[in-house]
Formats: sequence, C-alpha cells, structure tokens
Amino acid sequence: MAALPTHWIAVDIVTANLQGEGMKAAGFVNITKKDYLIPASPWSKDPKLKELGLFFRTTWLSDIEGVCQFMFGNVMGWEKQDISTYIAHLKTELKNPDIHAYMVFRVVYAQKPLDA
Repeated sequence: MAALPTHWIAVDIVTANLQGEGMKAAGFVNITKKDYLIPASPWSKDPKLKELGLFFRTTWLSDIEGVCQFMFGNVMGWEKQDISTYIAHLKTELKNPDIHAYMVFRVVYAQKPLDA
C-alpha cells in the first residue's frame, strides 16, 4: 500500500515523510529518523516481533476497507465491486501464515534547542 499514488490528492497521507521537516520548522535540533522492519502479521518466532505483527495485522484489517475505498474509489476511480474483491484478497493474504511480509515503521525524534 505504500506505493499508492498519493501525489494525486492534495495532501500527503504518508506523514512519516513530513515529520522531520515539521520538527525542523518548529526549531528542533538533532533530528533523527530510524526505520524498523516490523512483521506484517504474527509469523515471527521472536515473541516481541510476533506481538508487533499481531498488532499491525489487527490494525490493518480494521482500517483496510476505508483506505482502499478512498484510494482506489475516489482517487483511482475503481468500481465498488472491484474494490471489494481486492479487499477480500488482501485480507486473505494478511491472514496467510506462509507469507512473511514486513512493513517499514519510521520513528522520528528530536531535541529541543538548549537555548529555547
């Protein structure tokens, strides 16, 4: 989903790309961006990664319909039936334990200037 054509709409829905710029504009210093690979479902053998994967999949399953309906329907002009078919396929794939997919989770943090 990260490759969706968000440039077709007036706002960037991928706010992680804007956070560092916003912090710099607000006067923060020592801005750091870190990307972490998170399992897209609870397939990992590592207990913490397995839990993160479960949280990610649960969130995605609850949000996927709205995201897809907006992006594919409003932005790309897909028909409702095509969107529903795609969503059903995507949900099946997210629940498939044989697919070991990752997502990138970006953390951005900064320091308040000492003279502020």
